[in-house]
Amino acid sequence: MAMPAVEFGQVYSVPFVDEVLAWDGARRDAHPRLRPYVAGYSGYDMLPSGAVVCRMLPTALLTVNVDFVAPQGLPDMAPLLTGLHGAGSVAGHTGRRHGIGIGLTPRGAFALSGVPMAELTGKAVDLGELIGARADELAERLAYASDWPARFDLLDELLTRWIAAGPATADAVTIAWRRLWSTAGRTRISQVAEELGLSRRRLEMRFAEQIGITPKLLARVLRFQHALRLICGAEPVTLAQVAIRCGYADQAHLAREVRSLAGCSPTELAKRPQWIDI
Repeated sequence: MAMPAVEFGQVYSVPFVDEVLAWDGARRDAHPRLRPYVAGYSGYDMLPSGAVVCRMLPTALLTVNVDFVAPQGLPDMAPLLTGLHGAGSVAGHTGRRHGIGIGLTPRGAFALSGVPMAELTGKAVDLGELIGARADELAERLAYASDWPARFDLLDELLTRWIAAGPATADAVTIAWRRLWSTAGRTRISQVAEELGLSRRRLEMRFAEQIGITPKLLARVLRFQHALRLICGAEPVTLAQVAIRCGYADQAHLAREVRSLAGCSPTELAKRPQWIDI
């Protein structure tokens, strides 16, 4: 049974795809007015027959996960915001998973929470600790909405209002982020700093505080995600071609980076058609 892919967020491996008894889900990009802040939404309803083991990989987005049904063994589950992270990890769960994921750029997460992204790096935080009663409102209204399109419309409405009322990322950090994002991490940090009239050190300090990771690590993650899309995509490509297209010095450099960030080899990634973005 093939698992559907969506177009944003964190990338997972689900080794026991054949054990999934039922799957329902939908995805949608955020409204264009939200694009600098929100990548999109992914709804899911999955019922496995046993344990599901997932590998979570580094991504350039933060995620909010709102579960409508508490995972097995837990009496309740608050909405969680997961910060940026620079290395892969493995997690597992049992029982039904029903909820929605929201992909936020660091700029969007900062505007929503008002917290410097450095405080969230590598952590999963109760969203209520950051935005108060709005987290409960979000969870309740999403759970009782009639269908996925209604939930996505609700998210567009609420996030537009909440983000507009929040703080803004410094212009220099925003520009640097955009340059790195638009080139999939292939922009030289020193060149961006020079264009902004800042020392590289000063740009790195401000970037790490407001984005949560250094420009160098973000560039590595963006190149890795670009490589992952090529490795797992429908178009047949060799690892040597992937290395060239993503800006790695050679195939060996690509292999080292993938193992460092994902915890497995490019060949192992290529053999897993069930890698999905959520």
